[in-house]
Amino acid sequence: MVKQHCTVNILVFLSWLVVSTHLWGQDIHFSQFNQTPANLNSALTGLFDGYYRFTGNYRSQWQSIPVPYSTFSAAFDSKFQHKLLGKQAYLGYGFIFNNDVAGDAGLSLSELGINMAFVRQVGASIYLSAGMQAMLGNKSASVEKIIWEEQYNGDQFDPTLPSGEVLLHSSGSIASLSAGLNVHIQPQDSRTKVDAGLGIFHLNEPTFSFFDQPDVALPKKKNGYLLANIQISGKTDLKLNAFFGRQARFQELVIGTALRYYLQQQKNRIVVIEGGLGMRMSDAFIPTAAIQVGNFEAGLSYDINYSNFKTASLKRGGPELFVRYIIWKVFPPPEFKACPIF
Repeated sequence: MVKQHCTVNILVFLSWLVVSTHLWGQDIHFSQFNQTPANLNSALTGLFDGYYRFTGNYRSQWQSIPVPYSTFSAAFDSKFQHKLLGKQAYLGYGFIFNNDVAGDAGLSLSELGINMAFVRQVGASIYLSAGMQAMLGNKSASVEKIIWEEQYNGDQFDPTLPSGEVLLHSSGSIASLSAGLNVHIQPQDSRTKVDAGLGIFHLNEPTFSFFDQPDVALPKKKNGYLLANIQISGKTDLKLNAFFGRQARFQELVIGTALRYYLQQQKNRIVVIEGGLGMRMSDAFIPTAAIQVGNFEAGLSYDINYSNFKTASLKRGGPELFVRYIIWKVFPPPEFKACPIF
């Protein structure tokens, strides 16, 4: 029984290793893709109501397996307006940090990047934007934690036995360039707004390998999405979101809907509650909940696996949390005149 359990563990690890060796893993992903614009498309940089936006996302995946996967992302973006750009255009700029850790060997990826976007109003309610992203990252693994099949002596694992594998690197740097386009529709005096776009990541297909073999290229990733918030009454909005991502032979389709209800609507005292349900096709149901108080918003989702992997995950894909805070810039009055004192 012990031998069978060990063999299963080895096969699971080797399956993961083959994927991570030849593709060195898929990019990070979030079930609440609409709450991490910096990872969705660089063309969304600076495209929001306000002047400074701070976002944070955390995902813990597959809690029921021995070593859960965890992903963290933090981003800041703002907008720069200048008379040379005209009254109908501005630049969005921002920074992003991602960290992803997976598996027994602590396979990790840490990235720091810059996002830029040019946004131009082309109609009364229509904005077009084009963005670019430059990321510098480090990929690493704790080689000493890896257990190889050759180290199984027939009864138990013996770490003193040679693994038969040649790992030249335990870490290395990568640089990636990405770009994207987005169309934003937002009628005046309405909470209705729609974003649709396409982001293409790893245009330069950066290369890296842990093993004694030619470096393996990271394939381009394509993100297509639709984000819609539709005002259906004075206090209620309907959200409709869809995402399709493809990277090499991996692909992901996520759809979701939610209702937002405004308990208070004063601009500086907004209170909103939200509840909804999403689905990652062939994988998981995703119930969601969120609350907004003023300029602060936070939300939680939970993946409930229904795919064949549910045997290992016990249907617990894992929780995901997002937080967002937006600051409005207060402009000084155009002119100040002191009243004379007699």
